[in-house]
Amino acid sequence: MDILKKLLYSVVPIIALTGCYTDFNPDQYSESVICLNAVITAGEPVTVSVQHTWRYNDREGLDDHEVKDAMVSVYANGELKEPEYLAQEGDEIRIVAESKSYGTAEATVKVPQSIPIVKVEFIPSSVQAWNDNEDGFTADMRFNYEIKLTISDNNQDADYFRLAYTPFYFEGEEDDNPDNLDSGEESMNFSSYFSSGRLDFNSDPIFREHIGIVESMLGGYEDLWLFFTDRMFSGQDYTLTLRFDDAWFRAVGPEYCENLLDCGITFELLSISRSYYDRMNYLWQKNSGMIGDLADIGLADPVWGYSNVSTGAGIVVARTMMTFDLNLKDFMINALEESESKQVQGVPREAGVSLP
Repeated sequence: MDILKKLLYSVVPIIALTGCYTDFNPDQYSESVICLNAVITAGEPVTVSVQHTWRYNDREGLDDHEVKDAMVSVYANGELKEPEYLAQEGDEIRIVAESKSYGTAEATVKVPQSIPIVKVEFIPSSVQAWNDNEDGFTADMRFNYEIKLTISDNNQDADYFRLAYTPFYFEGEEDDNPDNLDSGEESMNFSSYFSSGRLDFNSDPIFREHIGIVESMLGGYEDLWLFFTDRMFSGQDYTLTLRFDDAWFRAVGPEYCENLLDCGITFELLSISRSYYDRMNYLWQKNSGMIGDLADIGLADPVWGYSNVSTGAGIVVARTMMTFDLNLKDFMINALEESESKQVQGVPREAGVSLP
């Protein structure tokens, strides 16, 4: 199998991509050029980092590569804008940086249209819940779940996306106000923690669309990152399926308080520019793809950084963000109530309670 891998990858072409390093050749000198970096977010000011490229053995300028004499101009739809300009959906942003020392660099990117999240369905399974109110309040829960997240692609253009998620929970509070957290007259500690669990990257095939046939034949990787295109559902609704295992929740306090059960997941759907997608794809190829692994051990050419800047150095991307908070407070309350009901009927608390 190892021989087969080597033979297959010996014929796989590798696209040469550049970054803020210049190719190092001891016998050939190359001039430094401007390196532009910018992440443009709809509704926020356009900010730009202007540096210059450096050689691998440049020890003198190792810590400072800023181009101090750079003049940066930002254009939106062909019009010169003020430095505080807020990027808007659909804008074509052009950034130009000029320097007497390092020349000129420019890049153009279109700010994508937002794509709404129209429905989110939470489907729990294998729920185990336990709580104790005898000496203060303690609650523990473990469960698996599936998320059905429907997005509405109302844009006929080619679209690119990245999905991110972050758990939220009540992190703790000391309070002696009886009207706040029902804590009584003395200062008491309330805290909770929620882990969203382990995502099954194979739960939706769309997260694997950037993996080639050869890599799929040879096993593929689970560290896929959640970026994808709309080539499978352009102009239509699409429901993403996300399966999570081994989620767990714990809350403690001097007494029961519903605020402790206020937890959930924030989903962030980013409509991203083509340059953002290509950058993500490059990072996956470098860090998780087989070509990057082969390059690390000398069996393939190095994977150089992707750039859409005129000098071949840096990256200018754009994004529009939509967020959705999936609050699990009601689910937590119902699971604990079911747990207490089972305990009253004689089910040992240490055995836990499974809910359908």
